Amino acid sequence: MVRRLLCALLLALLPATALADDNSLHRSAALGDLTLEYWLAPGVTRPTAVEIHLTDASGRAPTDVTRVDVQLAMEGMNHGARGLEAESVDAGVYQAAGYLLAMQGPHWMAVRVERADGRVQQARFAFATPPEPPTNASFGLDSRPDRGVSVVDVVASPGEVIPSTIDVTAVRPVRVEVMYVDNPGCGRAVMDAGSGARADVTADGLAELSFTPTASGPLSLTCTAEGLMLR
Repeated sequence: MVRRLLCALLLALLPATALADDNSLHRSAALGDLTLEYWLAPGVTRPTAVEIHLTDASGRAPTDVTRVDVQLAMEGMNHGARGLEAESVDAGVYQAAGYLLAMQGPHWMAVRVERADGRVQQARFAFATPPEPPTNASFGLDSRPDRGVSVVDVVASPGEVIPSTIDVTAVRPVRVEVMYVDNPGCGRAVMDAGSGARADVTADGLAELSFTPTASGPLSLTCTAEGLMLR
């Protein structure tokens, strides 16, 4: 409830001019068989908030959505990515809020929607952060909460994968949320060498790979011609 109220407050404080200009803080787009509409209130000195509305072909809220996830990464910077699972606050309406941005500038937002049949529909949207008052305060970025699955936000960019190593625990499920930024040289797949799990990278550079490791320890993430390899 606290996060829902925070998200509503941040969205209400977003200047109308920010929605009307080229910052792309409000958009409607097709997502597979769904229509997605979002309102985004990005912040560096305050939490970032996003509200997502989903409707099916009949204009109604879909009843088979099991998860809505948002992930943010900056263009041309090595900050990595931050993400949150959005909370359902009404039929077809989802909200997320947290400290996810390190600085102002051009960013990408990935939205992933999981359906009851296991499908994951993904799309990426460009946006820019509007100006904020200067401050000398320091704000720590939020980590994903522990919900029984190790969720890792990964950015692959030219010459760099962030993070380059992740720690996994045997039999604890892992979900790797990948975003290709600035056209890296990786192939169009994400693969875990240990489990053989594989996920294709979408045309706009997104992938989600889920697997359960059989052993504990570090996994390196390497950009190869075949794809992004975990081993």
